[in-house]
Amino acid sequence: MIRSHLESIASPLVVAGLASHTDFTSMEIQIIDLIKAGKTSKEIAAILNVSLSTVSFHRNNIRRKSGMVGKKSNLFSYLHRLTNKD
Repeated sequence: MIRSHLESIASPLVVAGLASHTDFTSMEIQIIDLIKAGKTSKEIAAILNVSLSTVSFHRNNIRRKSGMVGKKSNLFSYLHRLTNKD
């Protein structure tokens, strides 16, 4: 249980570490963290009080900056593989 809580606290730090290598914006980092938490685009839009098209725009930027354009990988799965070392 302690490990789980520590990982949830450290998760944004891991994503922030990725930001320095791929030029993610602060909004993209927030969206990455919410995607990793299993939130849908609709839920993310409600949480961040932005439109669904704004979330889609940032998701596409995340895919582009991560080199995922044209690949059939799921963004949720990709982010978990990238940031979880288990």
